[in-house]
Amino acid sequence: MRYSNVFRGRGKPAGVTLMEMVIGIGIMSIIGATLAPVAMEQLDKAKVVAARSDVNAIVQAIRNFNEDNSPLFPTRTDAGVNTGIEVLQSEGGIAPGDSTNSWNVGAAKIENFTRHLTFNRNNAGAALYAVPPMTGEQGWAGPYLLRDPVDPWGGKYRAYVQGFVRWTPQISVWVLSAGKNQSFETNVQEGMNPVSTVLEKDAGDIAVRMISR
Repeated sequence: MRYSNVFRGRGKPAGVTLMEMVIGIGIMSIIGATLAPVAMEQLDKAKVVAARSDVNAIVQAIRNFNEDNSPLFPTRTDAGVNTGIEVLQSEGGIAPGDSTNSWNVGAAKIENFTRHLTFNRNNAGAALYAVPPMTGEQGWAGPYLLRDPVDPWGGKYRAYVQGFVRWTPQISVWVLSAGKNQSFETNVQEGMNPVSTVLEKDAGDIAVRMISR
């Protein structure tokens, strides 16, 4: 007796044709091209928010330092002598460019935030500022900055702290990130009025101008 195999070929998955594959890839490409700019824009916004948060944290650290060590700022020793330090910056990260040519103050006039605001140590390991024997007394009571800040684009944050020196009260104290283009557009003497404000430059700087004492 002969039987016909009526189920032959059943259960096998249908193949995807070349045309269907091309159409599918085309649709995915269109979706990707549409969503990619939106995703990049959101990423850029998130980086700006993170940089603004870091800048404000540095500003607050400097203010807290001054409250504990008044009238001292990181530009002066305990004896009130001007140290000659003009700029504090991140220890890590890449040094941004400077389209204003106002941040090029020389290596001898630049120190790291962490030396003054985190560890209170000079190159020899000695304390830069006196530590009070009891809580509540005047003196260094940090750390005021818990980590070395590097901006979301991999650059150094900077603060022009020379503006705190008493005989130059009109110089602004800028704390800033160079932003996405990693080039400073903020001149250190921009905004001579001693007011505290938050600015975002058209070219990308995320900056805070502190009150000059």
